[in-house]
Order: sequence, then structure tokens, then C-alpha cells
Amino acid sequence: MKSIFVLALLLASTTTETIVHEFHKLQSQKAELSFVEKYKSYTDISVQAYVLAVRMKQLEYENNPFSKLKQFHSYADELDALVKANPDNAHLRYMRLVIQEKTPSLLQYNDEIAEDKQKIQQLLLKDKTLNYLTNYIKDNTSL
Repeated sequence: MKSIFVLALLLASTTTETIVHEFHKLQSQKAELSFVEKYKSYTDISVQAYVLAVRMKQLEYENNPFSKLKQFHSYADELDALVKANPDNAHLRYMRLVIQEKTPSLLQYNDEIAEDKQKIQQLLLKDKTLNYLTNYIKDNTSL
């Protein structure tokens, strides 16, 4: 019982900023899998964006191109649905922008780049609590 309480306390104390930092430190397939396992049950939509991004990155290890393509579009649809339901979430927009800019144009997942850039800029100006995202955005996107 005590260990469950401690685990719940640790999960509650993990901030989105911490998760963003951890996401950007991922450097191996094993670390990525661990990240997904650790955060996949989080209900916070910002965290879900990072988990989806890692799942999409994991597709590079998939050998079957048809399976890879099907999974990619499934994850992209899931991310798009999250953005549509939460258009003012900077983390969702940032992750979608990163993925769109890194995805080969052949996959045609780049229609929302301009919109995401504009929205991210607006959100960063409006919400100063997101300042920690600025350097990540500059380092990982064309903004």
C-alpha cells in the first residue's frame, strides 16, 4: 500500500517540462521503448504527444514497409485528432511540427506546417510558462 502511494506521488510530481527534457535526451531504441512504457498510461494530452512522437520514431526499426506505413498513418491520425480537439496546446503543435518537418514528403504529412508554426508562435507569446520550450523549438524545427 505504501509503495503504491509513493508511486502515485512520483507520477504526480513529474512535470511536462521534465518529460520534454527527457524526450529530447533519448538516444537509443531501448531508451525510447522505456520512455513509451513509462509514460503511455499518462492521460495528460501533452505527454501523449511525446509518447506518440516516440512511437512514430520507433517505426524506423520496423522491417515491413506496409506495416510501417499503416502504423505511421494511424499515429499521425491520432496526433491530428489530439490537435483538433486541443488546438491551443503548444506541445501537440510542437510535436506535430517536428514530425511533419522530419517526415519524407513522399508520405504527404506536411499540410499543417504553416498553421502549426503560426500557432506555436502565438502560444509562446501568450503563455510565458512555456518559455522552456523555446530552445527546443529553435533547435528542432525551422522556427
